[in-house]
Amino acid sequence: KTQSEMHELNILKTKEVMKITTLSRSTLFRLIRNGDFPRPIELTPGRSGFINQEILNWISTRKRVANSSVFRQTTVKLLLDRY
Repeated sequence: KTQSEMHELNILKTKEVMKITTLSRSTLFRLIRNGDFPRPIELTPGRSGFINQEILNWISTRKRVANSSVFRQTTVKLLLDRY
């Protein structure tokens, strides 16, 4: 396999994904349940993990969303409504 293919197959533990994304465990699994975050793969009957490249791709899409003017306007409105 090429170096790129090997990199895509790196498996991350839930705690590693939480650290990379700064999401809490409950938020992470809520996003998964809603279909808004990559699902983990089952490695053995009690062990699962996330494919590194899928997590990096998700982060990349979040960057694009965060840079959109609609997202910024919505975020500002939510923050103003909150206080």
